[in-house]
Amino acid sequence: PRAPKELQVQQQSLTLNWSPTDDLALFMNIPWFERRLTTLTQTQPAVIKGKPITAGQFGETTDNENGLGDITIEGRYNLWRSTRWDKFATILLGTTLPTGHFDGNVVSGAIGQAAGLQLGKGTATFTGGMLYSQRWKNLWLHTSALYTVNPENDDDYAYGDVVTGGVALHY
Repeated sequence: PRAPKELQVQQQSLTLNWSPTDDLALFMNIPWFERRLTTLTQTQPAVIKGKPITAGQFGETTDNENGLGDITIEGRYNLWRSTRWDKFATILLGTTLPTGHFDGNVVSGAIGQAAGLQLGKGTATFTGGMLYSQRWKNLWLHTSALYTVNPENDDDYAYGDVVTGGVALHY
C-alpha cells in the first residue's frame, strides 16, 4: 500500500579546517539538511462478503524534514611525505556527534519513510583509514581506504558498518 517515489535532499555545510602543523590537520563539518520524500499510497478496496465493491485509490503523500545533521570531526596525520610534497601517506581518524534528529517511530512505522528523512543516525560513529597520493609530473594519483563503524542507536536501529575505497587520477 506504500512505496517511496522520490527523495530530494539539499545540504549546506559550514566546514572548518585548521592545520596546527605541516603534518596534522583538523576538520569539522556542520551540515544543514532539507529533505522531501514523496510516497505513493494505495487505499484498500472495500470488500463485502468476499467481493470487491470499490477499487483501491492511488495517491501521494509528501513529508519534509529540515534541520541540523550529525556533526563530523576528523583528524589527519601525515605519516610520511616527501620533502617536495609530491607524495604522502596519511592516517585519518574521525567521529560524528549525534546532533541530527533521529525518530525511531518513523523508521519502524512506515516503509515509505524509512531512514531517508532522518537528519542524524542517533548515535556517534567512528571512522579510520588511510590516504595516499603521488605525483608524476602533471599526473596525480589519489587513493583512500576507510572503514566506518555505525553502532546501534537507542532505538535499536543500526545503519551497518561501511567500507569505502577510492581512486582518482588528476591531470
